[in-house]
Amino acid sequence: MDDDWDNDMRFSAVVLVKHILGYIQANFGHEDYTAVYPELLKRLDDAQDGIRIETCRVLEVFFDGLDDPWSTGVYDYTIKNIFVHVDD
Repeated sequence: MDDDWDNDMRFSAVVLVKHILGYIQANFGHEDYTAVYPELLKRLDDAQDGIRIETCRVLEVFFDGLDDPWSTGVYDYTIKNIFVHVDD
């Protein structure tokens, strides 16, 4: 999801992550969510508005599948970053 030179590739990767999360969310564990969330936060800081909007849609699916409780520190950090980047 880091190809800076190709915004279509970044957008496609975000859409793919949304669909993957939707299909295999029951098999996702704490470590999987911990690995995915930094990449999603990077896409919230993307130069393309469409990619940031689609990332918000991925985060909806992401938070629907989180274990309760997830790491409160990571959860707070993620929420703060969402508000910082959505404000752009």
